[in-house]
Parts: sequence; structure tokens; C-alpha cells
Amino acid sequence: MVDGRPTVVPGKPGKAKITVETVDGSKTAKADVTVTNSIDVSGDGLLSEEDLTIIEKYQGSRSGDKLWAKAQTADINNDKKVDTKDLKMMSDKLAPYQDEFLYKRVVVIGIDGAGDAVKNPEANATNILKLMEEGAGTFEAKAMLPTISAQNWGAILHGVTPEKHELTNDIVASNPYPEKNAYPSYMKLLKQERPKLAQASFATWGSINIGIIEDSAGAGHNHGYFTPEFYEQLQKEDENVGDILKALEEKGLMEDTLVIVTTDHGGKGTGHGGSSEEEQTIFWAAKGASIKPGTELSQVRNMDTAAVVARALRPDIPKNWDAQIPKGLFEEQ
Repeated sequence: MVDGRPTVVPGKPGKAKITVETVDGSKTAKADVTVTNSIDVSGDGLLSEEDLTIIEKYQGSRSGDKLWAKAQTADINNDKKVDTKDLKMMSDKLAPYQDEFLYKRVVVIGIDGAGDAVKNPEANATNILKLMEEGAGTFEAKAMLPTISAQNWGAILHGVTPEKHELTNDIVASNPYPEKNAYPSYMKLLKQERPKLAQASFATWGSINIGIIEDSAGAGHNHGYFTPEFYEQLQKEDENVGDILKALEEKGLMEDTLVIVTTDHGGKGTGHGGSSEEEQTIFWAAKGASIKPGTELSQVRNMDTAAVVARALRPDIPKNWDAQIPKGLFEEQ
């Protein structure tokens, strides 16, 4: 019997039957589970030539032989042997990215309700503006309609329009995002592909971690817009961005980290949710080793964040996503 929302951690490839029972014993449920090997053969949370090397090392091993206990992780097609099929599967997975820069981590920073106000002198957003100068960005990106938090954070994380992910503020406040869905978040995609990948989501709006990001991923507007209080808070958020960037630099992690900073929507007067320019126009910025400093982007939507994260960390981008890589972001320097 379990209480709450448990996570089942697989041991090794195979099939299992899970039975759960309510605390009072009045109801039970059963599920058949099939666990397969990850294509992250090395278990380091990345996809690299090292994964291919391990498959080559154990090629020829099969279930039951003396090497199988160590070799079975290299059986990525799960046919009980390590052979040329596994090599081809991994080679095909790595092929599209051989000439692209590989990021080891991505940091996505979202500032709720910021719109495009970071460009205004009153915001004093020196850290965000510097990041944009050293990387790429725009003050003309677009939020999703309606310009409401759940609809937009849902688009940012799941890579599809609000009409598809169907999230609203009321829904995410009390309902976990279903594990079985047509539009998994990029966090779930990464976790499925590389189970040992470390992920974390820190959110002051708890509904993001409850109702927008799936459990298996492992991971405000109190004053009117453009008021002194609004800009005071935005400056604090910029200082937080600066602290994050400083920490990455001090730890020597910036070289292979992609940093994205954006927002869910803007506002007008004391509210948001409509389709005015003030509500829909937002900023979007990114900095990384593969991005030419000073790159000016156009036709960016906050939803495209999902595609950028996916490409940077190299899982497949689902064909049913609406998110796209902004033109010119990852072009050769």
C-alpha cells in the first residue's frame, strides 16, 4: 500500500506487474510494466561517442554468457544480444549532431509577467541585457494567446499551443499533468531517454511543478504593470539572474551550459489575459558557446524554448510539437 504520488524506480530490463491498494484496502489497481534499456549506455546523463564505444566493446555478447551482466546495458534494442543492430541504432542517433556543439546542461530562467519591460531603463536589468549582448535575443518575441500563466508555461515546457496542452490556471492548481499524454514536456523526454540525467525545477508558483511538469520528469502580479513597484521587482529578478550566471562562472560550468531567459507574458494596466501588444510582446534571450554574440532574433515565441532545449541536449524533437528553433540561433559562426 502506498500513500501520495509514488515514483516507481526500475531495477533492470524486463517485465513486471505492479499492484497498488488503497490504505483502507477497499480498492486495488494493477499495471503491467515493461522496462527497456536506455540509449544513455554509459549512464552519465549524456549522449556521446562514449555510448557507442561501450556498445563496440561488448559486441558479440548475448544473454546467458559470462559478460552479459555488464554487457546488457549495451543491448539498446532489447533483443537479448549486442550486435551490429545496436551499433547502427546508436550511430543513427548520434549522426545528426556530429557537427553541432554539445551542451552538457541547460538552465531555463522564467520571469513571470515581465513582458518586454527588461529593455526599459526603469528596470535596470543589466544582467539580462548583458546576457543578450553576449548571446542572442529579441524584445519582440510573442507569448501564446490567451496571455495567461498556465497557457504559456504549458507551451514553454510542452512545446505546443494552449489549444493542444489544454492547461489553465484552475486545472494546474489541483490536477497533476497526466503521464500518458500526446505532448510530453521536454523534461519528461529527457528523463525517458536518459533516466540518470539530473533535473530540477524551482518555482515560486507551485502549480508549475504540480500541474505542468509530469511527476516522472523528476523535476506574480500584485501591482499594476510599469509601476514603480513593478520595476522594483523586475530589478530584483535581474539580480537573481546575475547570481545564477555568477555561480555558473565560478563553478566553471558556463563553457558547456546554455542559458535561456524569458517570460510567460506581459500586461496592461493591472491585468493580462488579452491580445494587446503590451500583453503579448515579450523578451527572449539565450547565451551559449554555439551562439554568436549580438545575434538578433526575429519571429520567436516563448513556446520555442522547448525546441531549443531539446536541440541543445540532443533528444529527438517530437514531430507533433509546434515549437521550432529560432532562425539563426544555432547557425555556424
